[in-house]
Amino acid sequence: MPLNLSSIHIPSMMVTTFLTLVGLICLDTVLGMILAIVKGTWKWNQVGHFLETSVLPYVTGLLGLAFLALLQPSMLPVFYSSATAAAVKFVADIVSKINSFGIQVPEPKTTGGDSVTTSTADTTTK
Repeated sequence: MPLNLSSIHIPSMMVTTFLTLVGLICLDTVLGMILAIVKGTWKWNQVGHFLETSVLPYVTGLLGLAFLALLQPSMLPVFYSSATAAAVKFVADIVSKINSFGIQVPEPKTTGGDSVTTSTADTTTK
């Protein structure tokens, strides 16, 4: 029995998530290329290897998860959590590359209590 693709509904949130992540991957890749050119470490013969090992695994992996989630909707949380983890990684890489250009990206301000606390009450004397 052939698979009828016209009966598969693709959630718009899934499309938006996928395209956002692809955009982050492209931005990270372009910034990395610019940074390599500026530093003088750019090598054209390494571009294919870089794309094969650092870009395509994320895109194809997420595309595979999206396809599985379309076939089995219970996989949607796996798709979204994987996309979120990859997005966090690429945002951190982008911020790091921007900082490498000498542009300081401010750290986000917390709205709650600090997660790291120091105590000055532990001053014991001997």
